[in-house]
Amino acid sequence: MIVFCPGNSGNLSAHLEYVRIAAGTGRSVVGLDYTGFGASAGTPDLRRLVGDVVVALRYAHGLDAGPVALFGVSLGAASALAAAAGSGMRVDAIIVEGISDVGAMLGGLFAHGRFGPLRVARVAPPDASARDRQRLRLGRGRLPGALARAAAAWCCRCYPFEGRRPIELAARIADTPLLAVHGVEDELLPFEAAIDLYLEWRGPKRLWLIPGAGHAQEPALSHATEYIAQLRRFLDADGGVAASPGRAPRATRFLESEIAGDELRQSIASRAAEPPAWSLEVETLARDGFPERQLDERSARYRDGGYRDAFRRLVGAINQRDLAALDVALAAYCDLPRALPFDRLASMYALRVALAARGEVPGWPVPDRATGRRALARFALLFSAHEELALIDRTRSPLAWVEREIGAAEAVR
Repeated sequence: MIVFCPGNSGNLSAHLEYVRIAAGTGRSVVGLDYTGFGASAGTPDLRRLVGDVVVALRYAHGLDAGPVALFGVSLGAASALAAAAGSGMRVDAIIVEGISDVGAMLGGLFAHGRFGPLRVARVAPPDASARDRQRLRLGRGRLPGALARAAAAWCCRCYPFEGRRPIELAARIADTPLLAVHGVEDELLPFEAAIDLYLEWRGPKRLWLIPGAGHAQEPALSHATEYIAQLRRFLDADGGVAASPGRAPRATRFLESEIAGDELRQSIASRAAEPPAWSLEVETLARDGFPERQLDERSARYRDGGYRDAFRRLVGAINQRDLAALDVALAAYCDLPRALPFDRLASMYALRVALAARGEVPGWPVPDRATGRRALARFALLFSAHEELALIDRTRSPLAWVEREIGAAEAVR
């Protein structure tokens, strides 16, 4: 059984592609909404995240006496690690995507205006030349190095979240197998945190630095078929989380990753390289590091149909809390052909924009009701375009709430 822990600011409905990937391994999956999100009552609170994961872990153990894995994405990755380290319950395997270290994040933010750690300046992806790494600027970042580190260390100690230092958690977890996953083109959270966790881990471990993939949700869209294959291989070989259904194995290649100076170099090889390269068997990846098009048609459409660029604009605008940029990015997305699952995920972004524009998300700029109304209308467009989504019980569907809000806004106008 797999317990899935969602990422920051979204409920389980915004992470359904990860649930689908986990279920694709043949295991049962338990997903959760943190307190104050989705179907869970209460008020969101960082201090409750790990306790919520522990409750879900306890529930999973009650359903099945067999092995249980924790699978967390972004903030959920750190929550999963903290639950494994402190719950006292058996965890047979851990999968983390987009892990981060709060101290290193803040150190980079204070010094450079971008989340840290920042050690790799260039990336050489498979079948392509090296290029400068792109990072999302979130602030001015003008503190000198020593002062930035001191301020980050103090803020980290005050940060009310048990998963703030993954490496310290790793030392408290015994020989549990680990699969650390991170998109190489994650412009928000640097992949160095995944490397640091991997190097510190004492038990069986695998590191998958995904070529060409950004922050969650992108790996689930750009590499879904390979993601399922990696989870199967890891859980069968290292995690022992029940046997997956039998199938004929594909001829494998190897994804090689290594750091030379300040450059990450990756290649696809026909056999495993000698150290110092990190070698990972892959089943579907072509020479460019993406799944072969005939093996993952949705990945090909995501990359070639404009959806990848559209989502990256949405993610960047959300992380910078820029309502005007979000409005433009949503409009551009809605100009693309309608397609699942991309539209469903984009509709979740539209809801977040609408709530932020209405002043219902703490920390966002001055409310903009016109932007909120447009976001609601775009949600309705994306959600109602698909019969699969229209089949959702109207009493539980967000479309019913959105239509009421649109009607109320029109009445006021």
